[in-house]
Amino acid sequence: MKFILTLLFGFYSCILSAQNFEWAASGSRLHTGFHLSTVTPDGRLVAAGQYYRPDYDPMPGPTEFYSGSGDVIPFEKYSNQLFVVCYSSNGAVDWTFWGGKSVGGGTVHGLSSRPDGNVLVQFRSGYVPYCYTFINPENGKSLRADSLFPDPNAYENQSTYYKFEYIAELNAKGDVQQITGLLLPTVDEWTSFRVLADGGILMAYSNDVKATDAQGRSRDVMHNFTMKLNSKFQREWTHQAMYLDSSCCSVMEHRSGAIETNDGSIAIFGSFRDGIRMAGSPDFRLKKDLQAPKGLRYGSYLALLDSKGKLKWVRFSEGLSVISSVTSRNNQLVFGGEVLYSARFFGTSVDTTEGKRAFLAAMSESGKLLWQQTFNAKNIQSVCSDEEGNFYASFRSQRRKGESPLKIGTDTISDSYESVVVASFDEKGKYRWYRMSRARMSINTVSHLHADNCGNLYFTGEMWYVLPVNMSVFDGAFIRGSGYGGAPLAARIRTTIPETLLAMNLSITQQFEIKRKERQDQKVTRNTSAAVAEPNSLVNSIQRDSSLAANTGRALGCTPIPFPWSLVVFPNPATGPITLRANTSYADPSVSITLTDSRGALVRILVPPQFKDAGMSDFTVDVSGLAKGLYFVVLKGTASAATFSLVIQ
Repeated sequence: MKFILTLLFGFYSCILSAQNFEWAASGSRLHTGFHLSTVTPDGRLVAAGQYYRPDYDPMPGPTEFYSGSGDVIPFEKYSNQLFVVCYSSNGAVDWTFWGGKSVGGGTVHGLSSRPDGNVLVQFRSGYVPYCYTFINPENGKSLRADSLFPDPNAYENQSTYYKFEYIAELNAKGDVQQITGLLLPTVDEWTSFRVLADGGILMAYSNDVKATDAQGRSRDVMHNFTMKLNSKFQREWTHQAMYLDSSCCSVMEHRSGAIETNDGSIAIFGSFRDGIRMAGSPDFRLKKDLQAPKGLRYGSYLALLDSKGKLKWVRFSEGLSVISSVTSRNNQLVFGGEVLYSARFFGTSVDTTEGKRAFLAAMSESGKLLWQQTFNAKNIQSVCSDEEGNFYASFRSQRRKGESPLKIGTDTISDSYESVVVASFDEKGKYRWYRMSRARMSINTVSHLHADNCGNLYFTGEMWYVLPVNMSVFDGAFIRGSGYGGAPLAARIRTTIPETLLAMNLSITQQFEIKRKERQDQKVTRNTSAAVAEPNSLVNSIQRDSSLAANTGRALGCTPIPFPWSLVVFPNPATGPITLRANTSYADPSVSITLTDSRGALVRILVPPQFKDAGMSDFTVDVSGLAKGLYFVVLKGTASAATFSLVIQ
């Protein structure tokens, strides 16, 4: 029995290393990226951005989106408009929402989804279409549109339009169900927008508030606010974090935000320059350090509010740091960001040697720091978690060639400059695996990372185009596009065996179910009722239609890939025959190996699609006659893939 458990433990350890990139999508001549995103309960990725028509386009041509399944979606140009794109789990575009056509342009501020799959879009607009209703959140009373806007087309009404923050609800087909105008303060920056478990809405923002400095002069001081609306859009409470700057004037340069924890509490985070004041806590001021570089004056805080908005506790970084993102799972808060300067970090020391600036840390829901670690990347931009308690982080790396490579856990990652780097960690912070793109990301934007119920990952952000692009990103997923400047990037990393292949891989499924049950039995305090009550529709269909589902339950459609597929090509460089050594971790009926040029265009099918069982196989092919240059050999199955670069001499 002990031997069997040892084997299962070894098998499960292999599972923890599994990840395969499934699809990626971009666009042409959009000059912007995806700045907001969410994942619906049924596993669809919804991403939003803001388009501004440039005064001069250095690369004329069609403006369009490309789906992860190869489709082309024309973009409806408008001088300034928000746009929303919904991708199905296989990368196809389910629907699009153009602000120019629907809301007179609009400026997008937030994006979230309801349990029923409807999507909420928060925005500002100077246009009043027929389906608007107007509400005063202070009392929940409806406002008459005809008294607010007696002449909707009059220019003088523009100031009234912008007094409202609008929430559009879109159904599963992207159709507008309702647009609600909320009389909310005009703010400098909306930083968080989330639908809560009770149907309410959590909003975070940063705004200037008038204050008087020591000389009696009136100044604008930046504050962070967190606001809770109920399901009827009535304001229940607002929490304020007031900046205490020596100049009485602060500029918001870093993110703040808020999330809901498992028990309904609200975790909030943000950054400040000199000091901060919260109701229920003494004022906190950063200690001056004459050795700190000028301009790096930001401290950070992480706090927990109860469901009524009252402060439970707050913790300060003590040194200079910025928190970018927070996620909650299994009674702990995991947060990531950047250490700017100082060896002090939330009550402990932190390693900042050898260029370590990016940090990942965990805090209990009682405010105790559980673990922390740093990496020689610039920062961590986004974190998320899955139902198994694993955590994921997206890194921004600026390690140029000639500098020491990026190091995460046991892996050394070369040539990671401005690429997408996604890494996985278990609930104790132990490193599991990473994936890196060949795409260069825009410098001044923020990426977002999400996990669905099974732990499959979704990434959105902004790439950088300077020429026509047709390239391989994350294994065998390809993107294309043209333009100068920003471009949207949406992608999915598959961590599970495709549902259609589970019966073919019965032993893997059964072994994982045994180990998963052991983990659940060990965590009797874990609350998984919500996850079990609302599995995605794809898992439901598998449970109805597969005889395998009778005894395995919800996790059948969530069986992790035992280990990532791999491909090695030798000799390399090559002039004639080469050997392709492919290692696949599960049986797949359609495995092929193709050769592409450096831009991802198909050059030759080396191994046609065929059944391949789990394990290692060698294939010999002849590449003589090909032009000299760089190529990519792509091993691809139903969903998993791996690539290997090949030089032809």
